[in-house]
Amino acid sequence: MEERLQKFVRLVDAGSFTKAAVELHISQPALTVAMAKLERELGTELLVKGSRPLRLTDAGKIAYQAGEAQAVALDNLHTDLNDLAQRRTAAHVGMIDSVAAILSAYSQPLTELKNAADVSIIVNNSRYLRDAVAERKLDLAVVIKGEKHTSITEKHIGDELMVLVVSPALFAVKQKELMGGKLTDFICYNQPSQTYELIVDGLRAQGIEVETRLQSSSPEFMSRMVISGNGVAMLPYFMVRGLLVTKTLVVMQHNGAPLTLLRRLNLVIPSGKKQSNSVTAFIAQMAEVMQGSLAEAQTTITKIKQSRYQE
Repeated sequence: MEERLQKFVRLVDAGSFTKAAVELHISQPALTVAMAKLERELGTELLVKGSRPLRLTDAGKIAYQAGEAQAVALDNLHTDLNDLAQRRTAAHVGMIDSVAAILSAYSQPLTELKNAADVSIIVNNSRYLRDAVAERKLDLAVVIKGEKHTSITEKHIGDELMVLVVSPALFAVKQKELMGGKLTDFICYNQPSQTYELIVDGLRAQGIEVETRLQSSSPEFMSRMVISGNGVAMLPYFMVRGLLVTKTLVVMQHNGAPLTLLRRLNLVIPSGKKQSNSVTAFIAQMAEVMQGSLAEAQTTITKIKQSRYQE
């Protein structure tokens, strides 16, 4: 029954028999048979028949919670035994692209984790990573603060600096617009992402309205658009760090200071999951890195001289 209960959990997480069968590497008919056997063993229906998408009966909700608790208990048992035996384990880590950029500059946490565990890393958007953690495909992820998820535990791990950047050729024109309280040709994250709301609301709070020209989920694509003179964008400092050093991009000014915003980053893990000693150390180091990288970004930005671009 225990194995079929875990298949039931995977089915509910996947949302369909087809997707769950692929993830479990079994045929769809085999999964259907396993669910029918589980219902007979428990003496009750777990799924509302014919529902699309899948809907759980009240009994199904109870069974799902029990299956999740069982998965957590087994996972934690393996973690404790591996730590006791000091065995090398696997660590599945997710992060958004700007955090990956930070860890490229501050590599010690990942280096030490790789020395202690077999590490796999997924770089994706926050929504994907939250779902992957909830489905226990990832041990942890660093994401943008967002909507709460019932199957994950989330806590603040640090903040990152975002900077309003433009090409040197457009600096004077866009600076004049900014002083007038409106920016045209604004390149922004996809609506209605958390970052889009953070940027638009943050700029509006400073008396600046934006006229969005293009939306994207890729800060690399947005930075290329800005470099080519197609607009301005608010981007994570560590995604444009090298471009600022070479003055390929410059930071726009507001009230005599570089225009910046802070984006809150959270650590998410599956609810109830124990982390291995190596992952626990990695999380602690990550918190220190986030603090240090923010301090570096703020110090560097305040030193940037833009006078040569001002008229």
